[in-house]
Amino acid sequence: VVRLLSLLSHSLTHSLSLVCLLFASCLSLSCTFVSSLPKHKTTPANNSVAALTMHWSLDLLLLLSLLLLAVYLYLLTSTPKLPANHPPIVPYSLPVIGSGFAFIRNPTQFLSDAREKYGDEFLVILFGFHLFFTFSPRGLKNFYRLHEDEASFTEATRTFLQLKIPPEALAGKTMKMFSVILRPSLMRKYVEVVNNSLSEELAELGSAGTMEVFPFFKKLVHKIGLHCWAGDEAVSDQYLPRLRHNFEALDPEVGFTQPARLFRTLFTNKSSERAALRDIIAVLREIWDRRQAEQRQENDFLQTLHELYEDLTPEER
Repeated sequence: VVRLLSLLSHSLTHSLSLVCLLFASCLSLSCTFVSSLPKHKTTPANNSVAALTMHWSLDLLLLLSLLLLAVYLYLLTSTPKLPANHPPIVPYSLPVIGSGFAFIRNPTQFLSDAREKYGDEFLVILFGFHLFFTFSPRGLKNFYRLHEDEASFTEATRTFLQLKIPPEALAGKTMKMFSVILRPSLMRKYVEVVNNSLSEELAELGSAGTMEVFPFFKKLVHKIGLHCWAGDEAVSDQYLPRLRHNFEALDPEVGFTQPARLFRTLFTNKSSERAALRDIIAVLREIWDRRQAEQRQENDFLQTLHELYEDLTPEER
C-alpha cells in the first residue's frame, strides 16, 4: 500500500481516498455491530486485556473512518469553482472520477463523441482533474493570449512529461541549458538540419504512392531532433534506430493515445523508461568518447552542452 501511494499520481488521490473511506466504513460498521452484541459476565482476571484491546480497536477504527470522511469531503469541497460562463461539461456518473474510465477505454472516440455533442470547447473531469479542450482556431488563439499565471503552459508541460519521464531526466540546470539553445550559430545549423532531413525523407517517398502521415512525421521529428541535439552520429544507421526505440519508450503522448499503459508505468516505478534513459546515456557517451578519441570538435548542441557543464564530473555530465 505504501508503494502504491508513493507511485500513484495526483489524479488518483481522490479515487483512492474514496476507496479507503468505504473500506474503513465497512470495518467500523462491523465493529459497531460487534460492540452491540450482548455482553457476558466475565471475571477480571480473564477480561482486562481483551476488554482494553477491543475498546481501543473500536475507537481507532471509528476515528480512522471519520478522518477519511473528512479528507474526502475536503477534497470534494476544495475543487476550484468554475465561472458562470464555463464551457459545457461532459456528463459523468461517478463523482471525482468523472469520465475517467470512459476516456481510458478509447480516448479518440471519447473526444470525437464529445466534440460532436458539445462543440469545439468543453470540459472533461478525469480523476479529479478539470481538463479544458478546444478544437477551434479561434479558441486556440485566445488561449495563447492568456498570461502564464492564468493558464500555465510550463506547469501543464511539466505535469504531462512527469507521467512518463523519470524525474532525474528533468533535473539539473535546465534553465542554463535552454539559455544557449537559441544561439545564432546553433539556429543556423538547426535550419540546415531541418531542410536536409525533410529533403531526404521526401526523396525516399518517391513521386507517387501512399503513406501513413503520422508515423512519417514522427520519424521526421525524431530525426531532426536527434540530429540537432546529438550531432551527425545520432542519425547514423548505428544509432538512429536505437535512439528512436528509446524515445518511443519515453514518449509522454501515450498518456492520451493509450492512457491504460500509464498504469504499467506507475506500478513498475517507470522501470522501462529508466532502462531507455540509461541506454540513451550510453549512446551519448559512446558518441562523445569517440569524438574525444579523434580529437574532433563539432559546432553542434552536444558540443555546447559539454562545454556548458564542463565544471561537473564526467559521470554527472
